[in-house]
Amino acid sequence: MHRFSPPRLIWLLVFLSTACAAIVAAQRHRVEAANKAVHLVADLADVRSIAAGEGVPLKQTLIRLQRAGLTAVAVSEDTFNDLLVSGRLVPTSRPVNADGDGQLFVCPDAGLADRIRRAAAARFPKWGEAQPAPAVVLGPDGKPTRLPGTPSDLAKYGIGLDAEVCGLIQRLGLQVVARVWNPPGATERLARAAILDAAQNGAVGIIFNGDQTLGWRESVREAANVLRATGDEVQGGESQPPLWYGTVEFTQQAGDSIYKEVMQPHVLRVHSILSAEMD
Repeated sequence: MHRFSPPRLIWLLVFLSTACAAIVAAQRHRVEAANKAVHLVADLADVRSIAAGEGVPLKQTLIRLQRAGLTAVAVSEDTFNDLLVSGRLVPTSRPVNADGDGQLFVCPDAGLADRIRRAAAARFPKWGEAQPAPAVVLGPDGKPTRLPGTPSDLAKYGIGLDAEVCGLIQRLGLQVVARVWNPPGATERLARAAILDAAQNGAVGIIFNGDQTLGWRESVREAANVLRATGDEVQGGESQPPLWYGTVEFTQQAGDSIYKEVMQPHVLRVHSILSAEMD
């Protein structure tokens, strides 16, 4: 009775695949050995939850976490949906004009109203004065901000980072990591505004929320190039490192390969730890 012997081709394929795996593992080991710096980042929403649950100020909670090893805080852009849900943007039953067009919204916070105004100017096409706006936001100063859609229509669109919170984080010696969503049909103009807003608020890196990086189709590479140029744009042309790009491990984000290509060597691997893993 003959003993089965695998064909030599199979042994050759096994050898080649093992060799390739060993090469990849060796390359990863060299990269990780040369880059041992680690950021321990907490999401701002989680920090707020801890502070609220313990009945202590946000600042005190950040100090405690910093003493425990925290190095950075991930701050997400506020979206129009966030503003509506939290009651910071209040809908009224009043139309925008006497003809009954559009809907009027009120923002009682002067700083937030100004942030909405700046975001609308930077991220959306200018809405013609002669054309009735679908929505208008009034701040405490009575200045109107015309929007190209209602806040519900723009629910997934961001208005930038909270400068006050970012300032607090940095004054405590912690770093800011921006978290940005990719809204439907994000243009190069919107992507540029979102990235520069993060840089101007002191962010050292950016991690995109959800399953997409920032940009829509061909604008993904344009957005990645904007991120690559943040050092020069924020520092007035001086040679400064750009914001790093965080590629999330074990998660597929559309456009990730383009950002990794453009942003080398300013790419950090991000490993998300679940609450159960921290207990």
